[in-house]
Amino acid sequence: MSLTQVKQLAGRLSLKDLRALGDWIHDRLDSVEDPAPAKRAGRREVVPGTSRQSGEWTYRLEYVRCGTKTCKCSRGQGHGPYWYGYQAGGRRGKTVSKYFGKQLPGAEPAAADRKSDGRSAGGRKRV
Repeated sequence: MSLTQVKQLAGRLSLKDLRALGDWIHDRLDSVEDPAPAKRAGRREVVPGTSRQSGEWTYRLEYVRCGTKTCKCSRGQGHGPYWYGYQAGGRRGKTVSKYFGKQLPGAEPAAADRKSDGRSAGGRKRV
């Protein structure tokens, strides 16, 4: 099957199926391009159902293990979850990742980060 035929078939997919296909393609690219996938696989765990597509970027909410043997993350769920963005075609055609933190830029702050008395999460009064 040619790439043109694959694109034609993909053009008939629903948005949900396109996102699932995009996730599969990113995972496939990572496994083909990364010479040590087993080493990286244990460091991050994607939260199911959190993949989002925006332009050339795919965003995923992930738990991260720091690698310290005595840390709590080595015995259970990792640190986070944190948002990471992935974009194909970086240096030498590799997938590029970028850390975004607890919240994606432009997203609404979580309810726990807002205080009803006008104070920010850091305790300072907003002016």
